[in-house]
Amino acid sequence: MIRNANQKRQLALSLPLAALCTLSACTSEPELPKPDVVFMITLDTLRADHLGSYGYMRDTSPNLDAFAKESVFFENAITTMSTTLPAHVSLFTGTHTIHHGVESNFNMSFNGFEARDDLNSMVPVFQREGYQTAAFVSTVPLMKNTGIHLGFDEFFEPDLEKEEYFLSAEVINEKVYSWLETRPEGPAFVWIHYSDPHSPYVPPKGFNTFREDPELNKVIATRMGKQPNKQVIDLYNAYDGEVRYLDHELGELFKAIRKHGLYDNSVITIVGDHGEGLEQHGWIAHGPIYDEQILVPLMIKFPKGSPLNGTRYESVTSIIDIPNIMDGGADLPFHDDDRKLWQGFDVLNEFDRHGVFSARVIRGDRDHIFKSGRRFSLTEDRWKYFYLTEHEDELFDRINDPHELVNVIDQYPDVAARMKANVSGLMERYWNKTNDGESQPPLPAGVEKGLEALGYTD
Repeated sequence: MIRNANQKRQLALSLPLAALCTLSACTSEPELPKPDVVFMITLDTLRADHLGSYGYMRDTSPNLDAFAKESVFFENAITTMSTTLPAHVSLFTGTHTIHHGVESNFNMSFNGFEARDDLNSMVPVFQREGYQTAAFVSTVPLMKNTGIHLGFDEFFEPDLEKEEYFLSAEVINEKVYSWLETRPEGPAFVWIHYSDPHSPYVPPKGFNTFREDPELNKVIATRMGKQPNKQVIDLYNAYDGEVRYLDHELGELFKAIRKHGLYDNSVITIVGDHGEGLEQHGWIAHGPIYDEQILVPLMIKFPKGSPLNGTRYESVTSIIDIPNIMDGGADLPFHDDDRKLWQGFDVLNEFDRHGVFSARVIRGDRDHIFKSGRRFSLTEDRWKYFYLTEHEDELFDRINDPHELVNVIDQYPDVAARMKANVSGLMERYWNKTNDGESQPPLPAGVEKGLEALGYTD
């Protein structure tokens, strides 16, 4: 079982030469499986720590937990920003938000994602190489006007003229099922986006079943550092009901993929874009970069027979690593010119991932809540460092204080100085100074109303 990259490397070094030749047939590179379909399934607003596979005490996720056991399971996956559009642009481009420049759900229209010489989405690469490409998007921040549709042959999204701002997982699945029935022969790249755990938390009938219990109260008290009130308990119960509903619909999706004979020989990546505060650190929704909002589920199932399936990786991983990881585990149509644009790592085969860089959402209208100034974080296996450009920096010990309640920067100044230097180096290397997110163009008709319905203009 792969626990981290260093242990994998040590295992390889410890194997006798005959065993290595048996595993690789004494070739320089093992032959990678070629998938029928590459599924990218993104789960909006889903906290990793509300899934059983990540240690949650409630039965919220039986289907995801089963999927985790047959995938590469990443215990410590971190998003680039705790808001929808920037995180998805990072995922598809394999780049930091400070590089691609989309730093808010309001970075839309003419200031949304655009390809350039040093930036491209993985989707047009699949399209270029003959893959059919299809997207099924459930909410306003990921509609075509953002530029996220680049490279998709088919793009299903909400209809603003019908005042559709949010589509349930059941509706998304019905569209996916129709596509599976009629899709052309040949390889495909399919993006499926769900956002049912997103606020407002209103679980469908039959899933609003969670109630207050002593174990839940203990979990919340540990996370918040104080006893929860009824409002917080109600938030947890409703949120968990939505997670349970999403998990049910994912189970239905898996059945459909199996029905069409695509499950075994496909790459299926399941990843969250960000989490949700649920009143930790005084914030219900998302935007800040504490762990409850940037730790996300990540599971990648490679075609049947891959030795990676059923393994676990415990060290920090960024969502920008996903293109590298998929490329390292399957025969995908990427060329060196495509790979050179990525800023992540194949953490299963490379050993120089030192920390994961994240940035706070840029929203001037929320500075009264977040305090002014840009905020960045660097997350390592033990340490989490916050660089607050207009305030005192912070350092947290993730092993001994996993909920980031006690700032220990005064006790460990050397750690903070080292991590600050790493943050400075990342910013110097990747900052795209031509697109600093300061100016915002007018939003397309209907989009602002849709964002308001989802709580983004509160």
